Amino acid sequence: MRWQQQLSEAFRSVTELCDYLELDIKTLEIDKSALNFPVRVPKSFADCMEKGNLNDPLLKQVLPIMAEKKNRYRL
Repeated sequence: MRWQQQLSEAFRSVTELCDYLELDIKTLEIDKSALNFPVRVPKSFADCMEKGNLNDPLLKQVLPIMAEKKNRYRL
């Protein structure tokens, strides 16, 4: 599949990605406003993540985690 098609079919919301990964969005350490945070995660990348694992390192690369928001303002 070409990269353009992969991007056009990518997950575009945190909710959509969490549903695919069988994660309860209520258990994530994300701000409620992060649910509107724009993401674009190709399915091929999401397929490398472990379903049901909140601590998957690849998942943490794409989620807007609250701890990152706090650390950003410490500089």
